[in-house]
Order: sequence, then C-alpha cells, then structure tokens
Amino acid sequence: MNIKKATSKDFNKLYKLGLKTKEFQVNPNELFMAKDEFESRIKDKNDLLLLAEENNKILGFILFGLKDADRPLKNKCACLTYLVVNQKYRKKGIAQILYNESIKKLKKKKIKIIYGWACEESKSIRKFVKKQGFLEGNKYIWIEKKL
Repeated sequence: MNIKKATSKDFNKLYKLGLKTKEFQVNPNELFMAKDEFESRIKDKNDLLLLAEENNKILGFILFGLKDADRPLKNKCACLTYLVVNQKYRKKGIAQILYNESIKKLKKKKIKIIYGWACEESKSIRKFVKKQGFLEGNKYIWIEKKL
C-alpha cells in the first residue's frame, strides 16, 4: 500500500469515494462536501489530504484543514475533516495508517491540537477517534436552510 499526498488528478476518484461514504452526510442538502470546495481543498497548501492506494485503486483518504477562521493557524490547530475508507477495504488498518502518517506530517508543521466533528450516529467513526485519544465534547446538530 502506498500513502501519498493527493493531487488534482485524484479528484474524481476521491470525490466519488466521498459521495459513497454515508457517514459524512451532515445535512440533507448535500451528501458530501460541495464539489468545488473539495477540489480547492486538494490544491490548498493549508490542507493536508493524503490517500491510500494499491494497484492504482484508491482505498481511502484523510483530510485535515490547517486554516480555520475559528481556530487560526497561529494557534497551531488542525481540523480532522474527513477520514474515508472504501467499504470493501475496511477493517484492514487503512484508517490507522492514514491517521498515523497524517500525525507525522502535522507534527512536522508544529501542530499542537487536532479537533474535528463526528456524526453522532456513526459508531465506527466515533470508536476510531476515541481509540486515538480524542475526547468527545457536547452534542451538536447540523442546522441548515436553503435560501
């Protein structure tokens, strides 16, 4: 298995994988991140987007945002935005490998705090992040309205 930084060439495959991952549907209007926003995250130097691949097939990816208006970079924070593993390849340690490789890269950037959101109904995601030492905060629900 190869872990590498995602590029624009990987966009379509990564986006399709994101759309298939129901655990990340945080609102009823979008299944995943908006297409243009996700594409910009691949190009943005303030984001860390790594993918796991084998035999030219993307097995999963992890995205950390390093620039957040609520927690600016000067505070050395990173937001775990997405951790996605293809259904067919789960329970093989891929999420752990992606996470560990990301942590190495974040430490080199002197990141001190990582945080994120996890869907309350997604037991697998919550179990994984608890295993990594994350502490749960208060419960939030996503609210949204189209204008």
